Amino acid sequence: NGVTSMHYNHPWPHAATVLDYLVSDVYYKSDGQLDFPAEYAEGYAYCRSRVYGAHPGAFYDGHPMRLYMPKGLVSSSNIQINYLAARGDNALYLMLTNQSREAQETTISLDANLAGISTAQRHKVHVWKNNEPATGKTMKNAAITVRIPAEGLTVLEITEANIRPTFQDKITDSASSEWKKDQAYLDFGTGTYALLFNLGAELQSVYSYTKANEDIFKSVTFHYANDGKWEQVEKDSYPFEFTVDVPHGTRAFEFYYEALTVDDRTVKSDKGTLEQ
Repeated sequence: NGVTSMHYNHPWPHAATVLDYLVSDVYYKSDGQLDFPAEYAEGYAYCRSRVYGAHPGAFYDGHPMRLYMPKGLVSSSNIQINYLAARGDNALYLMLTNQSREAQETTISLDANLAGISTAQRHKVHVWKNNEPATGKTMKNAAITVRIPAEGLTVLEITEANIRPTFQDKITDSASSEWKKDQAYLDFGTGTYALLFNLGAELQSVYSYTKANEDIFKSVTFHYANDGKWEQVEKDSYPFEFTVDVPHGTRAFEFYYEALTVDDRTVKSDKGTLEQ
């Protein structure tokens, strides 16, 4: 099934399942006091899951926090410890969970740049153990040693963290407009498609491909225009697929295909259009 067998098309469902486990474990161990809303992802076969990050969650005191899990943010000296990270208003939240029946100690080290902290500065750390406030700590050199109760939860709030996400805010804070036509089909080759990916006003792109393979075409040129400004991309090997950016404010996206067949004929598709 989607969780226990590996196939080339399963990495994303596996990643979603792992994150779902981490979020659910923190929710369970916090008695629902650390909560992140989810969207349901309709997959295929058994690869269905919840997907997190589109909406902010809530911390113990009600302050909003948003999942923040960039690669390399946290390293732990104890492999037994799992973590979930979130960012808030000038704060980084670390939720550390322990599946062992014995208490565990670990040294948590942060990538200072990703965490928005300074290795030259001591940062105050508020601590909760099994949902009860505990004695605070101080983080030095972007590292801290903590103890996690048996099968329990230790939560750290690291203060004065000035986190600057590279793209997350563009998705969550940038309003996007729904396009009235965001996909198109052309009767070209063995079928040609285009689909708009609309992740926010600054993160729009079109993915387009033709199902025709190297038995039909030697090369394919994708002609496209954002509001009438035409450009082109060429590929001389299968798969004949293209991803191009759609600038903020674009009202219409036009495209057509031009291809060289295996018998050296040039063929051209009709024009397709996506529009707001």
